[in-house]
Amino acid sequence: GDGVDELIEHIENNPNTTIGIPSGFPEWDNSIGDALTPGVHVIGARSKMGKSFTVNNMGYHIASNGTDVLVMDTEMPKMKHQFRLLSLISGVPSKDIRRGNYVNRRADVRAIEEAKNALKKLPYQFISTSTMSIDEMISCMRRWVLKKVGYGDNGKIKPCVIFFDYLRITDPKDMIAIKEHQSLGLQMNALHAFSLQYEIPIVALVQLNRDGINSEATSAVAGSDRILHSCTSLTFLKWKSPEEVAKDGPELGNKKMVVVASRDGEGNYGDGDYIHVGTKLSVSKMVELGNTRKPKPINNNK
Repeated sequence: GDGVDELIEHIENNPNTTIGIPSGFPEWDNSIGDALTPGVHVIGARSKMGKSFTVNNMGYHIASNGTDVLVMDTEMPKMKHQFRLLSLISGVPSKDIRRGNYVNRRADVRAIEEAKNALKKLPYQFISTSTMSIDEMISCMRRWVLKKVGYGDNGKIKPCVIFFDYLRITDPKDMIAIKEHQSLGLQMNALHAFSLQYEIPIVALVQLNRDGINSEATSAVAGSDRILHSCTSLTFLKWKSPEEVAKDGPELGNKKMVVVASRDGEGNYGDGDYIHVGTKLSVSKMVELGNTRKPKPINNNK
């Protein structure tokens, strides 16, 4: 009971409807507990499912609200992130931006100019980590947290979010020294310790194994036991089955997010319970469309 009086007094004098940092996906925020709180929030998906698009959409929303965002990417170059963010902000297809096809359309030229200026002002930083060890990545994260974000008046690190895209072995020597699941476990332990040390949320992307095509059990994550032990929440991003698309209707998207484990939230209730996700990947956009208990179809063209 030591300090409980002060704790409750502080809460009563400082009511806050949201404790964590909103991700832009409110149903997901609610399912994992209270938005993005300190800890490692893991999102697993098969290859080419949209892990990096998820990072871009969540990161853009968070940075647009003035919160610092760091994206650590082991695979994609900076330029691809820039194309996607410019497309997301402007509404001009990323393919047209890459090829310069928009230059004869005055409205698109203006939209790209505004998007470029907006992107330069966002507190959104990218670091390529394709050749780094986990220790080097942690060092980069620490420098960013201490030098770029810094401490607030309360003596704690100011609000920020780190996206780690994605958990995998980057040094071939690790494959010789230890097994893959052991390496992934060590990476998760390092991220978990870092998150707790500085009290900041980390969103880590992981690859689902072949079991993840049809299964929504935690075993579908590569190195599942070690990752599950250290994560604060675990979410699967998947295609809906043809039966699910037919039942939900095409207006509720063709993808879903399933929160299969969470320390602080209820997650999804079981078979058949998930969050609807719509995509318009030509402009790098992913939108949440409610869940199976409370669908919220929106105009995906906006």
